[in-house]
Amino acid sequence: ERSKELIRKPAPEIDPERWVNKDPVKIEDLKGKIVVIHFGRKDDIKRIAKMVWYFNILQKAYAEKGVIFISIFERDTQIDVIMKEKPEYYIAIDRKSPIKWARGVTYDRYASAYTEFVVIDKDGIIRSSLYSEHSLEDKIQELLAKNTRKP
Repeated sequence: ERSKELIRKPAPEIDPERWVNKDPVKIEDLKGKIVVIHFGRKDDIKRIAKMVWYFNILQKAYAEKGVIFISIFERDTQIDVIMKEKPEYYIAIDRKSPIKWARGVTYDRYASAYTEFVVIDKDGIIRSSLYSEHSLEDKIQELLAKNTRKP
């Protein structure tokens, strides 16, 4: 499965069709920070709103600790719901994949059918691929702890 193959490897570049609320960023630009990418591939409006609300909370909690949050959604139709939640982190719409039945270019580079979150360390290496947000904060804390320990 694609997401497991990428663990402990350099993160592929993100290539959304457009950035919705902030200037574009590249993985290379984010080295030195922990990056959490959320793939918003659900059509459930309540789930989308919940994830934007949750990432807003995480953004506030971890911004000063060098953690960047990005949500990449697969459809423009989700934007109204997303923007009602006033996201304070990066929101993007993924490029359509040339592969039939694929979700999007960036999603195809990173994920399996079930991946929803990818956590990238300060060196640009993928450390986790998660199917739900339940252990997301634990993974962030683990990487922060590793980066604060003395060699």
